[in-house]
This record gives sequence, structure tokens and C-alpha cells, in this order.
Amino acid sequence: RYLAEHNQPWIEDPSNQNLHYTRNSIRAALQSLPNADDIERRASAVAEAFGRIRARLDEKTEEAFQAAVTPHPHHMEIDAEAFAALPPEIALLLAGRLIQEATGDDHPPRTEKLRRLCGWLAAPDSKRATLAHIVFEHHPKQGIFRLCRAGVTLETAA
Repeated sequence: RYLAEHNQPWIEDPSNQNLHYTRNSIRAALQSLPNADDIERRASAVAEAFGRIRARLDEKTEEAFQAAVTPHPHHMEIDAEAFAALPPEIALLLAGRLIQEATGDDHPPRTEKLRRLCGWLAAPDSKRATLAHIVFEHHPKQGIFRLCRAGVTLETAA
């Protein structure tokens, strides 16, 4: 349907027939059900809703980045109080984005690692943490976290 609506040609991938892949086993099982069309419509609606939710989360993460992060040539500074006030999911997405910005990677670290980092950032006695070769250092007197690539001294980065 999507392809037809966007005037894109259909290309059949031979792996779509291989029941070794879970997606194909599920698709085959669903097609055998009498209400397969209804299930497909509902699943499509859920996927669209999740797409809208993700877009909103991305908007909120961008707003948080603009409000709480100050980029510098060799490091970034995060307003500790603003970060602490973020909803947990936005804090998690922002932490991932900060690491992506600093490393240039296409994808953030795994969610569990980001959760640990966010827990560290929320701890009042936190001093220094490293994730994905990025050093996060707490500067409580300034009310910031400073982050930079490992190997770049934070004194020079400041």
C-alpha cells in the first residue's frame, strides 16, 4: 500500500519466502487466519502511531539539546539541573544523541548502557564516567557535565 501511494515499484526479496526468518513465519501464520486483513490494518495503525510517538520524542529530544547543551570546538557542556529535570525517556535519548554527536557514530550505544550512564548523571556524587570512548565529567560548582572524547584532556577542552 505504501509503495502504491508513493508511486514506488515493488521488488520481491527472495528471503521473504524463507520461513527460517521469524518475520516470515509470523507473516505466514497471520495469512492463514480468517481475519488477517483486519489484523494487518490494526498492525499498520499501531505502527503509524508509534511513528508519530517517535517523531514527538525526537522533537522533545531536540528541544532538550537546544536548552541544556552548549557545544564547544572540542567538548560539550550539559546543564546538570536541566538534564536532571528531563523525563527519563528524553534524558535517555539525549544521552544517546550526545554520544553520537561526540563520536560521529550512526547509532547510539545500547539502551542498557545509556540507562547506566543516565543513572550516573543523576547521582549527586558522580564525578567521572566513560561510555563509547566519551568522558563525562561532573563540575558541580559550575552546575555542568562536560563531555569530550577520551584522550582530550578536559582542562584543554575547557
